[in-house]
Amino acid sequence: MWSMEQRVVSAALALDRWLDRLDQRWSAPPPLAGVIDPEPVATGVVPLDAVLDGGVQRGEVTVVLADLVAQAGALALSAATSTEAPCLVASPEPIEVLTARLLASQAEVAAVAVADGAMSEAEWETVAAAVGMMSASALSVSDVGSLTALARVVSSADVDLVVVVDAERYGPPSDVVAALGRLSRTAGVAVLAALADPGGELSGGGGRMVQMHSFRLGGAATLVHAPPGSFPTAAQATVSLVAGCVR
Repeated sequence: MWSMEQRVVSAALALDRWLDRLDQRWSAPPPLAGVIDPEPVATGVVPLDAVLDGGVQRGEVTVVLADLVAQAGALALSAATSTEAPCLVASPEPIEVLTARLLASQAEVAAVAVADGAMSEAEWETVAAAVGMMSASALSVSDVGSLTALARVVSSADVDLVVVVDAERYGPPSDVVAALGRLSRTAGVAVLAALADPGGELSGGGGRMVQMHSFRLGGAATLVHAPPGSFPTAAQATVSLVAGCVR
C-alpha cells in the first residue's frame, strides 16, 4: 500500500529516474525470442541464397549494400516476391506505391509502367498473372513510418522474413542496422534490409553485409559476402537486372 507522500518527488529526482529507466532499457541486451530456428530462410533469389549459405539467418539482420539504393532495393523486392516463406515487406512510402513496386518485381515489368498503368497488352497479361501469384502468396506489406512501429507490427505478425526497403529513410545507416538487429533477435525473425552503401563500416548491427558491385551494360552485378575474418575467401555470385528486377 502506497501513500500520496511516497508518490511525490522533486522534478530533479523524477528526471533522474526517467534517465535511469532509459539507460537500463537501451543498454541491456534485448531478450531473445525463445529458441531461434538455426535454419536459414531461403529468399528464392538463387545467387543471394548462394552467397548467404542457404538464405537469411533468423535472429540477425542481413544488409544489402549497393552504390545506388534502387539497386539494393530491387534485390530486396525480388527476395520478397520470390521467397516461399511468410514475408513482411516494410517501407515508409505509401502502401500503394510499395505494392506497385512489388508487383513490378513479380512481373518483371518496369515499376514506372506499373505505377502509371502505361503498359502494353503483353505487359498487362504478365502483370495480371503476377497479381494472382501475389494474392496467393504468404506476403504482407506495411508502410510503417518508424522502426519502433515496425517492431510492434512484427511482434504480432506470423512471418519468418522481414524485408525492409528504403531503409535509409528510417535514420542514419548504423542506427538503422542496430535497430533491425535488435528487432531480429527479439522477434526471432530473419531481416533483409536494402541500403545505399554509406562508404564506411556499419557498426552496431552484428549482422551480415552483402556488397552489390558493378552493374554493367548487360545488366549484371556481382554479389559479395565476406564474413569477418574470411578475406580473401569471400562468397561471390552474379545477378542480372531485368526491367529493374534482380534475378
